[in-house]
Amino acid sequence: MQISRGGFSIRNHTLVRVHTDEGITGLSEMFRVPPGVARSALVGMDSFFGSQIIGAKFVTPEAIWNRLYENMLHSNRRGWAMRCLGALDIALWDIAGKAAGVPVATLLGGILRPRVELAACMGIQTYERAGEIASLYVEQGFTTLKTKAGSDMLSNVRGRARGTSTTSSTRPGPAEKTATRSHSRTASSRLCVT
Repeated sequence: MQISRGGFSIRNHTLVRVHTDEGITGLSEMFRVPPGVARSALVGMDSFFGSQIIGAKFVTPEAIWNRLYENMLHSNRRGWAMRCLGALDIALWDIAGKAAGVPVATLLGGILRPRVELAACMGIQTYERAGEIASLYVEQGFTTLKTKAGSDMLSNVRGRARGTSTTSSTRPGPAEKTATRSHSRTASSRLCVT
């Protein structure tokens, strides 16, 4: 397989698309990376990572990741550069799964659990408001809630002493999503980045 010329789609919430010359598109996303940084790391032949993979033979996601990481030896192996490398890596794994016609989980050793529970994040609320929001999420089927009640340590201690609690639910609902996905593509011989 070969990676050929192309670019990545960059938005405020960065979506990374890696296209193959066989018509397979690998997708990934990242956040908290300024668009200019993402562009300079990922978009086109003049970008840090693009200059190293566009036109190169695609072997495995691990081989590409290792080569790119090793080429960062004398630069920055942390922060935004690693977020960009991670997003590129996930897109390459997506391509590998689609090319093999199996979920990426299969390539990584198999599905460990068929379903993943999602948590509803409530943010910082007063105790009373947290209870109201928790009840709404439980009605929607969420069984795990994330919150930080109170705005300071003293109010947290008072709330614990008061014994505030919320109800929970054990019924499955929209908070559980299937963790598998499959692709019906056949194996591909060449990849390209556009």
